Amino acid sequence: MLNPIESYINFFWPKHENMPKELAVQYRVLLYFHFFAAIVMIYSIIKWSKLDHSTLVLSSSFGLVLILITSTLIKKSIPPVIAANITMLSTYPHGMNMIFNLGGLDSPHIFWMPALICISYLLAGRKSGFAWFIVAFITVLTMIILDFNSYALPLFEFTETGKKIDTYSGYLLPMIIIWLAQSYALRIREQSLTEAIDAQEKAAELATVSSTDALRLGEILSEAKHTSQTLFSSTNTLMKNLQNMGDNSHLIEGGAISQVEASEDISKTVSDTKETLHETSSIVIHMEDITNTTEQNVISTGHAMTKVSDNMGKIKNNFSQIEDVIKVILGIVSQTNLLALNASIEAARAGDRGRGFAVVADEIRELSIRCDRSAQEIKSVIQQGSIEVDDGVELVLRSANVLSSTANSVNEVTHQIHNVSEVMDRLNDNMSDVAEASDKVGAVSNRNAQSVKQLLDSTNDLTNVTDELCEVSEKLQSVINK
Repeated sequence: MLNPIESYINFFWPKHENMPKELAVQYRVLLYFHFFAAIVMIYSIIKWSKLDHSTLVLSSSFGLVLILITSTLIKKSIPPVIAANITMLSTYPHGMNMIFNLGGLDSPHIFWMPALICISYLLAGRKSGFAWFIVAFITVLTMIILDFNSYALPLFEFTETGKKIDTYSGYLLPMIIIWLAQSYALRIREQSLTEAIDAQEKAAELATVSSTDALRLGEILSEAKHTSQTLFSSTNTLMKNLQNMGDNSHLIEGGAISQVEASEDISKTVSDTKETLHETSSIVIHMEDITNTTEQNVISTGHAMTKVSDNMGKIKNNFSQIEDVIKVILGIVSQTNLLALNASIEAARAGDRGRGFAVVADEIRELSIRCDRSAQEIKSVIQQGSIEVDDGVELVLRSANVLSSTANSVNEVTHQIHNVSEVMDRLNDNMSDVAEASDKVGAVSNRNAQSVKQLLDSTNDLTNVTDELCEVSEKLQSVINK
């Protein structure tokens, strides 16, 4: 079921995290009375609007607006004392206005003064409550003085029904407000009393626990004394161990630095060796290319020599055929010479008739002689050429054998260079692995050096902590001894 009071309070509740309980109670009381004050002001606006009393409508409207503004300021976490005084400022003028305009001391609304005093003490506290009491006291005292002096106050003509409503509301509403204030105050008092009783019971429990803890504290102090003595002895021993550790750490640091320098030298040497192997491998590869080219040239030369040898054999065969032809020519020349001689003899026998034939026969014999000489010369040249061809063939064959042996040697050299290249590749790979391993060793050495440095730093820090621990143990022992 919807509770309008709680709805109003929740709507204007301040957005404040971790609010103290006392502050929350103050805000809740303020919003609680704001709700009822707003209801009373709305009732007054409706009532005096119907009775056509503009002054009271204006004062009740002012009160309603100021109450809503104050509730909004509470939502912005305005201090409770300021909010309470603004609340009193919103209600007091309307109460005083009703008393003044509706008969003064004879007005039923005179009871609003004690109601406002009661509310001011509940909402604003002792100092502000006293201030509003003085204001209300002066207001009532003024009304008494005006009444004694027969001061003519404003009179409002009520209808019979209006008079009844005003009488009932004038006497009863202040009583209801006083009842609400006292009821809420009693509720807060009961809650405070309950909390005080709970706090007293918790204090008794804490006292019992404290007594037990005191006994336990005595035992703890006894144990602490023994512990402090043990701690003092242990810290002294720890200090000596730390000093030894510091000395050893310095030695380790020197070794680590030397190891780092050695690893850097090894890495540089490996790098130089790797570059040398790379250059050597390049040279070997170039040599392998040259030997392969040489092998191909030797093989090509061998094939060419074989062709030359074959051609020389063909030339020798051609010379043999030419010799056979020359032998035939020489035979023909010899026969021609005999024929020419016989023709000359027959021409001599014929006398003058055979003289022309004799001349021809002489010419033929002369031509046969020249042919024989030429054939002999050609035969001599061919024989000499045949001999030279035989020498050339023999030389070519020897050259072919030498080239074949050279090709085998070059092939063997190429094979050996190829093996050297493979070895160099493997060696290069091994040196790469060595370089990588050397880099890893360098990294490990650097990490070891850093670790040793951190160890020294930690040892120094631990030494400082041990010094402080020694001081603390001495102070603890002196405190316990007291």
